[in-house]
Amino acid sequence: MRDIQRSFHSKLNDVDFGTKTVVVNLDINKNGNISNVTIKRSSGNTVLDNKVKDCIRKSSPLPAFPSSYAKTMINVDYSVSKISSGVSVTNEN
Repeated sequence: MRDIQRSFHSKLNDVDFGTKTVVVNLDINKNGNISNVTIKRSSGNTVLDNKVKDCIRKSSPLPAFPSSYAKTMINVDYSVSKISSGVSVTNEN
């Protein structure tokens, strides 16, 4: 999960969040491909919400799952917000 957070962080670092938070839901398959990115809780700013979705899509592909991992896909929620040192990406699951 740290690779995911690092990847999202690097893509989202220049996004102006103000004090807003966006919660996104997405699927990640065993090859690291991201799909079905949706807003689970909006920031109230459609432009910001869409920018977060676009940045997450551009993070694909992520590192593949280890071969020992049995699942072929995972569904996760991430809370994305701005903090003083950059962007906070937190797994909500």
